[in-house]
Amino acid sequence: MGQNWLGLNGIISGSGYVESLYANPVNTKLYIGGIFNATYNGKTMKNIMVYDGFGFDSLGAGVGSAGLRINDIIEYKNKIYIGGLFDYMGTKPIKGVAKWDGVKWDSLGEQMFGYVNTFKEYNNELYLGGRFTSIGGQPFKYIIKYDGTNWIPLFSPFPFDDGTGNSAINCIEVFQGQMYVGGNNFYDTSGNFMCLAKFNGLNWDTVNVKMSGFATEVFDMKVYNNKLYVAGRFKKTEGNVGNAIMRYDGTTWSDVGKAVTDVGNCLIKNMAVINNKLWVVGGFKSIEDTLIAGGIASWNDTVWCVPPTGSQNYQSTSIAYFQNKIIMGGAFYDIGNDTVQGIAVLNTDSTNCTINLTNVKTNILDEDFIISPNPFTDNIQIKLPSKFIVSETKFTITNNLGQVLVNFYPSSYSQILNLNNLASGVYYLTIKDISNNKTVKLIKQ
Repeated sequence: MGQNWLGLNGIISGSGYVESLYANPVNTKLYIGGIFNATYNGKTMKNIMVYDGFGFDSLGAGVGSAGLRINDIIEYKNKIYIGGLFDYMGTKPIKGVAKWDGVKWDSLGEQMFGYVNTFKEYNNELYLGGRFTSIGGQPFKYIIKYDGTNWIPLFSPFPFDDGTGNSAINCIEVFQGQMYVGGNNFYDTSGNFMCLAKFNGLNWDTVNVKMSGFATEVFDMKVYNNKLYVAGRFKKTEGNVGNAIMRYDGTTWSDVGKAVTDVGNCLIKNMAVINNKLWVVGGFKSIEDTLIAGGIASWNDTVWCVPPTGSQNYQSTSIAYFQNKIIMGGAFYDIGNDTVQGIAVLNTDSTNCTINLTNVKTNILDEDFIISPNPFTDNIQIKLPSKFIVSETKFTITNNLGQVLVNFYPSSYSQILNLNNLASGVYYLTIKDISNNKTVKLIKQ
């Protein structure tokens, strides 16, 4: 049997680790950032390198500041941009953010006081978020735009910082025409703690979700199946909507199952939508109480799944899809029984999945909600309760691996499904609309 996880030439060693991954769709190369000193074919690569599927290459002299990291990487207008904790690129003084033109590193003009955590390209402009309080002496704080030549402040400055320079924006995402930012140490005008805010192009506003607890922080956001998913370090037991991840449909916030159920490692650091699934990585070792996750899991809008033998020390920080493979980066030193440090390739399609949502029963889900017969041979009849909105309702049938086999949109409150094409076995039917989500186990005889 082959290995489930493969290393990349043992390129990371010592105390090095990978913080950021970027699969560039323009030149089909994988850019890797973090804290490391790597050597390949006589070239030294310091905290930043590029992989083409065969070997590694340096980007100039790399980061000149010892022991500091690359937080994020993006391609914009044919240049590679990096953000992170550094003061030099090689011997050239460049702080917090830099760009690579294929030959040399350069600054973005006026120097930044602080550093960049995240990039987002939107409407042909590059948005940068992070922990910075000025650029070229101007009080541009926490978020700014760049057009390839000039810094451009937003129409309204970010108003929710803590006043001491310790706020930080970790992620930027656009959802339903508004720009959302996530991070830590945000405060509204009444002094209430926040981790999220939104910008409509003219004004900033708060987001209608409470976040609280020790060290609560948002690290990443992604839009998946028309919902905004927000991930970070937060727990339900501390008054938050979900465990390390929650979602928003534009009206209502909800959890994503039980999700990360670790007591001391309730953290998701990075997300990516890959092959119609939402993949998450972070500092966690279990999902839904039962799945051993090892810092990586996927959500298919119905169930959580995990690949075999995740990283044993559970410190995964980044994920990317490169040359039809899932690449994971982090501060790990082994995966399963293999010594694989800092970066690894998922080498299997096998996953273990669970149905651990509320109200999973064999037949009657609740009063007026009936599925029969069950067990069945060919057809089942589904009767929806009046609280469901038929025009917004979707039926999804999955197998034990979490693979979606049937998607169906009912036309009435009583619907008959012909399932004679399914083999005998156990399946899971999820029925949901905007505000309701129920799952039932089906048995095909």
